[in-house]
Amino acid sequence: MASIAAPQHSKSTIVSDGTRYGYINVPPQDNKPTLLFVHGYPSSSYHWHKQVSQCQASGYGMIAPDLLGYGDTDKPRNIEAYDNTIIARQLIDILDHENVDTVIGVGHDWGSTVLSTTARLFTNRFEKLIFLSRAYVSSQVRIFHL
Repeated sequence: MASIAAPQHSKSTIVSDGTRYGYINVPPQDNKPTLLFVHGYPSSSYHWHKQVSQCQASGYGMIAPDLLGYGDTDKPRNIEAYDNTIIARQLIDILDHENVDTVIGVGHDWGSTVLSTTARLFTNRFEKLIFLSRAYVSSQVRIFHL
């Protein structure tokens, strides 16, 4: 859907494990930060199409991938491919491909879970985190006894 959401900003790359990702890329201007937009379920980068013009007009960079199984990104049949730790590595591969060291992460719905995992595994890649419609998800569960 990146190719439909913002055709002039649509890109694709093959990440380190051979998976093809489609995504929207708007380069930043004047040393402003880049925002990584991670869509929810069921959605695609099209979810963020109105943010393209806003980011560009404000000088902010934007990367909005079609997550695994959606839009212009590969759709593996193997359920194990959809592990959040694998997807986290793939998102970092996209940032590396675009030479983006740090981002402000924006996650919506299921994308917040993916963003949480990515931020936990690659803490140094995030300046800030924004969660919409779902909170940060930690891998550790704490049981409280009353």
